[in-house]
Amino acid sequence: MPTPAKPATETLFQHERQNTAAPSLTVVIPLYNYGRFVTETLDSVASQTIKDLDVIVVDDCSTDDSASVAHRWMTEHSARFRRAILLRHLANGGLAATRNAGFSHSSTEFVFPLDADNLLYPTCLDKLTQSLARTRAAFAYCIVERFLTPSGTVPPPFLMHLHPWHPDSLAIGNKIDAMVLLRKRIWEEVDGYSLTMPRQGWEDYDLWFKIARLGGYGLHVPQILARYRVHGDSMLHTVTDANAGIGVLRTYLRDNYPEFFEQMTEAEQRRRAKRR
Repeated sequence: MPTPAKPATETLFQHERQNTAAPSLTVVIPLYNYGRFVTETLDSVASQTIKDLDVIVVDDCSTDDSASVAHRWMTEHSARFRRAILLRHLANGGLAATRNAGFSHSSTEFVFPLDADNLLYPTCLDKLTQSLARTRAAFAYCIVERFLTPSGTVPPPFLMHLHPWHPDSLAIGNKIDAMVLLRKRIWEEVDGYSLTMPRQGWEDYDLWFKIARLGGYGLHVPQILARYRVHGDSMLHTVTDANAGIGVLRTYLRDNYPEFFEQMTEAEQRRRAKRR
């Protein structure tokens, strides 16, 4: 299957401090029709205790005021960052292409993809960077708590990212959200997020298979450092619905990563999934 062309981008805003050392990481925020959330998300990035930081927002042709909200925020807060960039796709490209655009414009050793409706606690990036820098892991991830918008009861599970990395469990299902601190060179080695996924929203799951195939692994930092917003338009309730097209997804994964599935029967997969 040929790789789809990557959408072209235009730069809506760019700030860069001159004569300063490059930071170790960039936060990449894909943005599509989340104008009501993105300010709070960007505020959580600006409040990070890590001093030197880049931020790149990529708007995927939003039909609401997302781009203007992000532009206004960057105009007011860009001095916080070494580099602050707002890009916009000239044509809608989807989540994978939007994340890839942010990664490709980054110039740091580490990159943290952050969806425009999620939040970080102040020490998140500092602790993940310190942990990842001491290892050869491909990425580091923390425990993530789920919260509801508007106020109400969050359906269980209340916490995500509870388990250490185990590549042999990838065939069972995805236990790790996209919110990880990733080495950019690993993203380059696996050719980024796949643009050929049969369902949008599972690109992070596919990425873990590609990293595991290279022998890479994730480092679990067992602290609650980030927050996942649950709402009617979130990926959890729309494109990543476990009951929507799961058969097509599993066929795609089996076809592309057969070595992770060939030793496990369907019955065994169901038994293991129930124990987790």
